[in-house]
Amino acid sequence: MGKVKAKDILKPKVDLDAVTLPPNWYENMIKEKKDAEEKARKEELARIQKIKCPSCKSTSKEHVEKRNDNGIFGPGYSSWIVDEYFVCNKCGTMFKDMEKRKNIIRKK
Repeated sequence: MGKVKAKDILKPKVDLDAVTLPPNWYENMIKEKKDAEEKARKEELARIQKIKCPSCKSTSKEHVEKRNDNGIFGPGYSSWIVDEYFVCNKCGTMFKDMEKRKNIIRKK
């Protein structure tokens, strides 16, 4: 191997002058990200609406989320879901979303 000079190390490997981006590329990227998140949220809501009570097969239910927080008021506040379940409005049965639990287990 030959001697490596400092100017060779700092040379860009890509010609940055040849790279062109549309003038509004950042806005487009943000819009695409928001659209993808909105689509995922709508798909999740549609999936949740189809969940039926295991006892009476009713789709009338209430989604209950128990949350915990970090105790900070104002900037820096954050909260997270500790437990979530559904309560059937017809028979009162408490049940969890098993499809969501299966997906969590598969990801691990």
